[in-house]
Amino acid sequence: VNIQSRFFLLDCRKSQSKEMDQLRDFLGQLKKTVLQAVKKYPRLCEPVIKKLLPRLRKEDISQIVTKSDLTALVKKEVKMPAQKSDVLDDTVDFLHASGEVFLLDDLAAFNIPWLSHSLLGPVMASKKFPVHLEAADSRRKEGTATKEELSTVLKNFQVQQGNRAENINTEYAIKGLQMLGVAFELKDRPGVYCIPAHLPQKDRDQMWPEDLDMVTYVGRRVECLLDIDIFTIAFFVFFQSRLAVAVDRKAVLWKGGIKAVRIDETGVVVESLVELTKDGRAVDVIVRGSNGSKRQCQSFLTYIDDILMQTLEEKSQGTETRRSLLHVPDIQQRNQEPFGFSQEVVDAAVAKNLPVVTERNGDKFMKSTLKDLMVYESPSVDPQLNRREEGGPYGPDRVLRVVQRNASARWYSIGHEMGYTDSQRKSTVHNLYQDEDKLLAIFERKCRDEDKDRAALSLLKACTDMPNPVFGDIE
Repeated sequence: VNIQSRFFLLDCRKSQSKEMDQLRDFLGQLKKTVLQAVKKYPRLCEPVIKKLLPRLRKEDISQIVTKSDLTALVKKEVKMPAQKSDVLDDTVDFLHASGEVFLLDDLAAFNIPWLSHSLLGPVMASKKFPVHLEAADSRRKEGTATKEELSTVLKNFQVQQGNRAENINTEYAIKGLQMLGVAFELKDRPGVYCIPAHLPQKDRDQMWPEDLDMVTYVGRRVECLLDIDIFTIAFFVFFQSRLAVAVDRKAVLWKGGIKAVRIDETGVVVESLVELTKDGRAVDVIVRGSNGSKRQCQSFLTYIDDILMQTLEEKSQGTETRRSLLHVPDIQQRNQEPFGFSQEVVDAAVAKNLPVVTERNGDKFMKSTLKDLMVYESPSVDPQLNRREEGGPYGPDRVLRVVQRNASARWYSIGHEMGYTDSQRKSTVHNLYQDEDKLLAIFERKCRDEDKDRAALSLLKACTDMPNPVFGDIE
């Protein structure tokens, strides 16, 4: 780790090492230095940090509360008049920004070490977690638990760690686990939660059986760039939760893998397999469909890829990656180690308008047509360009469907950069998806200055080309 010209060499899996303690001490001093340099340090924060928070952390009360509850406690401590609510909100937001409390949408934890050791740790890292579950054997084997079982486990952990059961509000805790991506509620089984960190091992051939009707394949690999790059241990767990919640239909999960299905508005079915390689240094995404489903396969691959890259940016920061497109014959023939054409080589072939991409693999060269790799073809040579009827392949209806399918994951990325909360992003995605007038308005604005077919093509290209722009750039 390199922080402000200080280098730390450490084993990330050993949390109690001497090197890790040195890093903690350095970060503590860095925090003090940063806070001292803040010009607008809210005056109300001092009594909260020095008196209120230490007292709350020692009391036998729930360590996770609603944001409004925390605001009320701050207001009572500093005796703030009701009309100064904006000052209180600024104070609580500053406490979050400075690491004194942790805000998660409408929840707040005022003891961050407790959040790590007594909530996330037991659920994600404890090898004994499945033993504590009072779940039926069938559900224990599939890594799921009911709300009541989770509540019992969380309270038991509090007692084992020398705390009181009252230290946790299980209703808020389970909600927090869902917001953090550690657990999610099954769509077809309300009240039952999946915990990806404790999923069982499954055989790939069992989960991804050969299907002779599925003849169209496309694949992508995202792998660590250098030997010193690693994915964080929990990265794929967060990705599994995020994708399972995002897809409309039930996803099937197992340790290091997830299978999902998408059916478009015309009834075309495509299915995906996403797996973490055995060495934990690469993720393979494969999408397959019936004959004539190329565009649907590409769309689903793009959607999954966006969620994957967003999760990497958030949960495995600093990991440098290499991206490649998988050799179609290899994934059709179920090769366990398919060859991947690097994104740079593919991009160069597209730029030169070459029909075939070639790359060395050891002592031989691998070849593939860009069409087989599912790279979007240039609209300048598209035979459909001159079709001008309103409902044609480049008409507003087509644009609307493409934008709707691709907006969600990209809005999450740009919304995160803008500092929006998960609930705000979900609300916006829902509104964009439902508000056809707003989506078509984007198209209409483009048509004012461009030929309608050209305008539609430029939007389609923005939605489907690699690298993919965020939805905000399209608008």
